[in-house]
Amino acid sequence: MQEDIASIPAPGSQKEAEILIGVGRNIQYFHNMGPSEQDELLRILEAYECLGQVIKLLDWRLQQKKSTDPSLLADFLWLMRIYYLGLENFEKFAITAAKCTKAMNLPFAIIRIHIAERILGEENFREHVLLYSHLLGTSLTKTQQIPMLERLALLYEKKLFQEEKVNFIYHKLLETDANNIKALRFYKVLYMQTNQFQEAAEQLDRLTQVLSNPFEKQRAAHELAQIYLYNLNNAAKAREILETQCTGSQLDTHLTLIEALERLEAYDDLVSLLRQVTRETENPAEKASLEIRVSLTLLKAGKVQAAVEAARKAVDLAPKSFLAHEALLSVYSEYGDTLGIVNTLQKIREISVLSSSKSDLDRLIERGNRILALESTHA
Repeated sequence: MQEDIASIPAPGSQKEAEILIGVGRNIQYFHNMGPSEQDELLRILEAYECLGQVIKLLDWRLQQKKSTDPSLLADFLWLMRIYYLGLENFEKFAITAAKCTKAMNLPFAIIRIHIAERILGEENFREHVLLYSHLLGTSLTKTQQIPMLERLALLYEKKLFQEEKVNFIYHKLLETDANNIKALRFYKVLYMQTNQFQEAAEQLDRLTQVLSNPFEKQRAAHELAQIYLYNLNNAAKAREILETQCTGSQLDTHLTLIEALERLEAYDDLVSLLRQVTRETENPAEKASLEIRVSLTLLKAGKVQAAVEAARKAVDLAPKSFLAHEALLSVYSEYGDTLGIVNTLQKIREISVLSSSKSDLDRLIERGNRILALESTHA
């Protein structure tokens, strides 16, 4: 390893000249030097921009080291900095990064922090993408590929806003890891946005199988049930999911299950669930609303007397509620209880209402009067 002294920049002083001459002479002894002496020589050469010689010396030193050598990464990073910052040669930089990744089996966290962010710059996202794309074209392990693809997808989506690339990367990610949670969530959102509800349900179904966090698993199951109920019109499937995967959930899944039971006309189960929710509710207005629903459900089931009792509970809980009185009018009408209709109308007239509610009051009174007229006609 003979250094061409003429390639070293002209010194600005006699002392610098002596240093450079000494460096030139010492290069041939590089392989006999200790690590600290080698580092000092490399730093001097780099300071005087003898980058070609630095590259040769670092290449030689890298060939002498084993993959377990603790200083191996530092030498690779030094060489990468020379290529990228000193020579502005991204291709050589990327090739060296690939050699380092393979030789040391680097985890992605090291690649991202020490190579992408510290050498290329934390916000140099376009070149991060170029680096990761180059590395993915080499013989990476699966554990290296997965987080690299995830990061690449995020960069395309959130930093570079290249949507066409995002889809491609997540597709590649699923090919590499069929149960990748980030990819499954991406496609769930994509399919929902494009009204491909069956495909969205398939992604959520897989998520319920691979998520390990109980809360996240139940949230995915609840969302899956909602898709079956509201988008795929499959109340039976929605009920099955809710009753098998969301039991004891921290999420409030009652409304979805109530809707599913309503559509299935499973009135006994619906009444049972509504009463359970009523017992767990402390707010009187909410209790009244639930009792109204119990009443109307019992009415559909043909259990008129029980419906009357539920409607009366709703009125007791919310004596100024138009909905409660309307429910009571409905069950009295079905029951044929003229006296009950008259009494309910009297209660309605006694309600103190705001002007904004007067139209509701008038509507209820008119409806009650129509019911009475019908009753008198049939009598």
